[in-house]
Amino acid sequence: VRDAGLAHAVAARNYTPTDVGVFEISLELQSDKLLPALEATTATVRAIAEGVTSEELERAKRILEARVVRRLETSEGQANFLAEWAALGDWTLGQQYLENVDRVSTDDVIAAADKYLALERAAIFSYRPTADAPLGWSADRLHAQLGRVSPVIPEAAPLPRANGGRQPISPVREGVEDNVHFYRTPGGVRIVVKPRHGAPLVSIAVALRGG
Repeated sequence: VRDAGLAHAVAARNYTPTDVGVFEISLELQSDKLLPALEATTATVRAIAEGVTSEELERAKRILEARVVRRLETSEGQANFLAEWAALGDWTLGQQYLENVDRVSTDDVIAAADKYLALERAAIFSYRPTADAPLGWSADRLHAQLGRVSPVIPEAAPLPRANGGRQPISPVREGVEDNVHFYRTPGGVRIVVKPRHGAPLVSIAVALRGG
């Protein structure tokens, strides 16, 4: 949905304690693209029933694992992680949960989508600028509109060719200070690297001087 240019950001999350569960998809977008974005989101969810690739599932598992690992980088994060699972019965359940996730198959995902992600179970909330005209949609009209959506994932907008076909850039090493490594590209861009071997993660940031 985002890659197709219908939303600036898309996120999905689940809240699943022992008694009730909620699966949520949120989007940030221009108000004039609300209906196309809702249709594309519905199509993407429905496409799960058509099949989930092993590559998609593996990527989702690694994203979830990375979130947990990043959380465990701090003492506070470790304490919260243990406390939350202890409140559900045993602090070791957190590791069991990750192991269970790793065993999830594409058929499991399809079965869960069929069971829980029916359009009839959905609630839609839209927060829009007060200057916008009212939508004037009824629940019946919106249900009928989204119910006609085919399970076809929207195509992504074409991406520019990586690196423009140029040769790879070879930065020049400038030195090390307090385990921070400094490099510079032929174009003058400075690259700063600080290895952290305690967690299997790579974080990247780009900073541009402005003002």
